[in-house]
Amino acid sequence: MDLPKSIIVMVMVMSQQILLPNLVGAVPAVGVNYGLVGDNLPPPKDVISFIRSKGISRVRLFEPIPEVLEALKGYTDIAVSLGTRNEELPNLAMSQQAATDWINRNIIPYSKQVSFIWITADASLKALGGFQDTVVTTVVPSTVLSTSYPPSEAVFNDENMINVAKYLNEKGFPLMINVYPYFAIASDPAHITLDYALFKSHTPVIMDGKLAYYNLFDSIFDAFVASIEKAVGSKNINVPIIVSESGWPSAGGPLATVENARTYNNNLKAHFHKGTPRYNKPFDVFLFAVFNENQKAPGVEQNFVLEALRGFTDIAVSVGTRNEDLASLANSQQAATDWLNTNIVPYYNNVAIVWITAGNEVIPGENAQYVLPAIQNLQAGLQTLGLRNVVVTTVVATSVLATSYPPSQGAFGDQNMIDVVEHLNGNGLPLMINLYPYFALVSDPTHISL
Repeated sequence: MDLPKSIIVMVMVMSQQILLPNLVGAVPAVGVNYGLVGDNLPPPKDVISFIRSKGISRVRLFEPIPEVLEALKGYTDIAVSLGTRNEELPNLAMSQQAATDWINRNIIPYSKQVSFIWITADASLKALGGFQDTVVTTVVPSTVLSTSYPPSEAVFNDENMINVAKYLNEKGFPLMINVYPYFAIASDPAHITLDYALFKSHTPVIMDGKLAYYNLFDSIFDAFVASIEKAVGSKNINVPIIVSESGWPSAGGPLATVENARTYNNNLKAHFHKGTPRYNKPFDVFLFAVFNENQKAPGVEQNFVLEALRGFTDIAVSVGTRNEDLASLANSQQAATDWLNTNIVPYYNNVAIVWITAGNEVIPGENAQYVLPAIQNLQAGLQTLGLRNVVVTTVVATSVLATSYPPSQGAFGDQNMIDVVEHLNGNGLPLMINLYPYFALVSDPTHISL
């Protein structure tokens, strides 16, 4: 049975030329989608190094970009899913030579140093010439289902998709699915609760026969499973499921918040290895995405990071102003806004900037009078620019204390510092302090023991 040429397929390359033996049959894991529809993204070399340093073992690329493939060289413990460009599909569908040329151009030069596991390609790539045991599948969204509720009633809405499911089942090839509970609740908030969408329900929300559903993700996932069962005429399907995309936006739409994104991604990470009511085994899942991509459509499409990546690790960044800039920042709101536009805005979407510090260890009598107004102007600038979740403070050393011993007698020695602390306290903002017991010891070894 041939797949329809209009279907985008995924090829799992298992040749020794392409795939390290220790990755074949690896335990399912959580990976990330690495999209590049933006003009403010870090260099691929830095991105891949960062991804690897956090122990992420799966990366999905939507198209072959030489700079990214070069950056992946040597990271053979990262399993890579690589896609073709949409504009290449007609040529690939009509010409086996074009498919072979694509492989020669985008796979062969990297195959000994990059672990390609899946290739998103057209059906014409199923005969690759020189590659053995290729596995063909397709990547599909939930729009291929004519109905998805309850899951047991789900069916594919197109004969082509039914044929694809039969083919995959025949070969034991996987199906890749995109699962986004966010879009389901955003389109029907009256009938879907946030707890159900965020894996937070403690009691079943849906009973589908004897199967209990505590979360929307499982319901959508199992709708695909039930559709495959109907297509092949058996509940004993031979189609592994891979979640090629899932995530939750942190801004740009209803219920799109940092907290909800963090909750969804963390709960999905804790859930994937349990399987679902109809699919009782772990599955690979790729979170969307490594970056916010500022050239996508405005709204939620630009806001799927960085909580997806924070699900693996939080790198909270503090950015400071130079002490010599304090006077200008204090005296001019425009100067503060310009500073933010230059030093924060270009990186805000892709770097977890949490704090901005106005000055560093400003000594009383040396620009100390500028610290508070600089903080206030930077705060106002953040609000004007719509930069959420960033707080402004300052960094002080023990030199701001008139006395520090005993601790209960500690007091600031400068009115400017008192004014700063009153402002921070009134706004619930932190104070950053530098503590060095070493300097205290070396300055008074007679009274301080090592």
